[in-house]
Amino acid sequence: MWQILLLLGTSLLVTGGRCQCLSEYTEIFTEAGSQAVLPCVWRPPSTSAAIVLWSKDLKGTIWRKGKSGLEHWGIGAAQRVRCPHSEVGAGDYSLYIKEVREEDSGKYTCAVQDGEKILSKTILLSVIKVSISPPAPVEGNKMTITCSVTPWPREATVSWMLNEKRVYLDSADDGLSKNQAGVLESKASASMMGNWSCVMHKGRKQGKATTALTVRGIVNPSSASAKVYAEVGSAVTLPCVFSTGLTPSDTAWERLDTSGSALPLPPSFNLSSLLSLPPWDRSVGVGQVGQGDGGRYRCSGTVE
Repeated sequence: MWQILLLLGTSLLVTGGRCQCLSEYTEIFTEAGSQAVLPCVWRPPSTSAAIVLWSKDLKGTIWRKGKSGLEHWGIGAAQRVRCPHSEVGAGDYSLYIKEVREEDSGKYTCAVQDGEKILSKTILLSVIKVSISPPAPVEGNKMTITCSVTPWPREATVSWMLNEKRVYLDSADDGLSKNQAGVLESKASASMMGNWSCVMHKGRKQGKATTALTVRGIVNPSSASAKVYAEVGSAVTLPCVFSTGLTPSDTAWERLDTSGSALPLPPSFNLSSLLSLPPWDRSVGVGQVGQGDGGRYRCSGTVE
């Protein structure tokens, strides 16, 4: 029956019969893992029971409701797809897809028939996903941030945000580069940690997907340049803690002169205290701070 109904609607649309037909097209951008809402609204609401069919290209029927109110779901569709009954009576036949996956992308069609009136709405669903490779890069190593959009909309552009602030690649000072649409390359650094968002723009429409970047390396101190204050004659610890799970090798503490060259450590530094610490903690203790112990110190290590 449904095939006959749709063929009749198409025929009337072409031949200019009594059918009052409306055809619409829209594009929707949705983040992978979120809920997609594919709009299909009939206004004003039908005074009688409308016939509704949701289908997807190459996949067949997703959901249909006959004039009697009887519903039919396509194979596997009912697990993550729904059409809220509370809204159907108000002329809202929108389709909700939860936990959207990349394979959910594609072209959907909503066909509604109310007497001689037929609404056909086509929605192109594009799924946006941001991924980082490797998932938790080590500081100083190469990393890639990829924004994938399935399918990629024609004439669409991509912009990037870090912690809700726009990233301008041309002026970035952290070595970021774009080797192709939607792909960033860089060496991982602590300054890049946070929530990375890919924003897809097409005309007035846009969609966004976000993922968190964690960079492994020295986590304490949290920045490459930190200050520690100590009173002469007191004890102090200079922190050097690596990310949990990292086992650094060739760790070393150095004192630096004004040009950055290494100098011998003061005798007050107790390197033997490292033997009692876990392998990721290379913090060094100073038993009694001397008058000449002030200056710049560097902790380093090699990790795989």
